[in-house]
Amino acid sequence: EDIPGDWQGLYSEFRDLIEGLPRSPTTAQLELLLDELTGLRTNILNQLEIQVKSTKQRGNADYIER
Repeated sequence: EDIPGDWQGLYSEFRDLIEGLPRSPTTAQLELLLDELTGLRTNILNQLEIQVKSTKQRGNADYIER
């Protein structure tokens, strides 16, 4: 949707996390991956929230609906 941000970088980070997982991961490796993916998710949500807030603030404060 043309939202500004380093989406390619985030996608690369996601791919690095997934591709770094061995074919038969241990429970500990999966738990670590879950923590890393949760952090990535938080980063993505923060970027989207910043965009939504900046979009809402762009409204015309002088406009009064009749």
